[in-house]
Amino acid sequence: MWGEVIQWTKDYGSAFTGGAIVISALAGSGLWISQRDIAKKRAMIDHITRSQSDIDFQEHRARFNKLRKANSITKAVLAGEEVDESAEDFEETEPFKDRQAVLEVLNDYELIACGIKERIYSERLYMRWFKTTVTRDWDACKTAIGSLRDGNGGVKSHFVEFEKLAEKWKNCADPNVPKLKSIYWWICGAWWRNVLAVVAIVAMSIWVYEHYIR
Repeated sequence: MWGEVIQWTKDYGSAFTGGAIVISALAGSGLWISQRDIAKKRAMIDHITRSQSDIDFQEHRARFNKLRKANSITKAVLAGEEVDESAEDFEETEPFKDRQAVLEVLNDYELIACGIKERIYSERLYMRWFKTTVTRDWDACKTAIGSLRDGNGGVKSHFVEFEKLAEKWKNCADPNVPKLKSIYWWICGAWWRNVLAVVAIVAMSIWVYEHYIR
């Protein structure tokens, strides 16, 4: 009996070695992906927390919301452009404050959208938290952003990433996840699926060894 076991081990040892290498590679990549995902979520939460605790930004946000509800964002941006910045205390005028509030909020959206594009922030987390707000604010600001672009010779350079993100979210229920990544997380999501994956890899290694190597 033991002789048969030893012989079987000799015959299929290389297959098990190959399976072990594949499993180790999967485990290593899984750890890296998991840590990367955690880091992006932490960065996203940190950004949101800082924004919500920033008194100046919250004042800009409150003024922005007031303008949005009054459907006056475009009017505020255009009126702010007419402010004479050479005048004394021009920063205390309402048109200037309104325009500044709109630009501060839009710049924050653009920063987040760029961070998501560069894979610094978690898109999935941000979408679950702010999808309705982001798409609503984009719709409210489209005309104002268009006027800013017109003032730049029609060059589409203002808040481009914010636009891409909001338009993308309008047409999807969740951020797109590559199929292979979905399969990978399905396998790694529970212990019994891990066992099945190991068995499948070992069986495949034995099959390859039997048919192509031995």
